[in-house]
Amino acid sequence: MKIVLASTSPLKIEACRKAFAKQADLDLLPLAVDSEIPQQPLDEETRKGALNRIRNAKTCFPNADVYVSMENGLFQETQNWFDRAVIAVAVKDETPVFVESKSVEFPYYCVEEARKRGFYSCTVGKVMEEQGLVNHYNDPHLDLCGISRVDLLSAALTRALSSAGII
Repeated sequence: MKIVLASTSPLKIEACRKAFAKQADLDLLPLAVDSEIPQQPLDEETRKGALNRIRNAKTCFPNADVYVSMENGLFQETQNWFDRAVIAVAVKDETPVFVESKSVEFPYYCVEEARKRGFYSCTVGKVMEEQGLVNHYNDPHLDLCGISRVDLLSAALTRALSSAGII
């Protein structure tokens, strides 16, 4: 099974390998494609970024069996901000299936600091790392909730693959 992952992020590659762990004939191709959204997406931008990645991956590599995209973003609920991933999975030319990961609350003041710097170039994870709240900007989830970003992505991807009838 030829799978295109619309990212070259080591965390997303590991999450993809975990989700497809039982697939014996896995041929995983990580592909750098543009999400066409800010580095720190908000709300609906997150889903749009996941869909853009799928579309751009299909354009770059049209002969895969499955396309996978993972896009983390911030979602505001009342006065709080939550990070969660939107996972998109598409089988060949079919419409993508979307699933969201579990949410992790991010500190409001860190979101506001990242907003001041500009979401096109600054993420809340970077701000949290600078302030000593987390050890790694690309996996603040581990320090904030005790579950790694890889595990959150892998669990959501497994649900998406099941919904799409792939596993």
